[in-house]
Amino acid sequence: MFKYFSTKQWILAFIALVFIVVQVWLDLELPGYMSEITTLVETEGSAMSDILYQGKMMLLCALGSMVSSVIVGYIAATVAAGLAKTLRSLVYEKTVSFGMEQLH
Repeated sequence: MFKYFSTKQWILAFIALVFIVVQVWLDLELPGYMSEITTLVETEGSAMSDILYQGKMMLLCALGSMVSSVIVGYIAATVAAGLAKTLRSLVYEKTVSFGMEQLH
């Protein structure tokens, strides 16, 4: 099926791959921030600003992951719709090219 991809679809697929990598990286950063928050909470004398900073960074990672996920979903839907359109067109053209003797 990849032979039916247009250049635009290949570019969009590559962009989606980049956003998937970004999403996974951001998801993998979350436990580190949670660990840091837990350590700060358990340590006596930790400043509240340090805890809040780690919490803000954690929320930014989660938000970035969500945005990346939405972008990947949109790009995947666009590529799938374009490929489906191409395949339907090819099937239609092939069907129209049949002669009367082939339809029996």
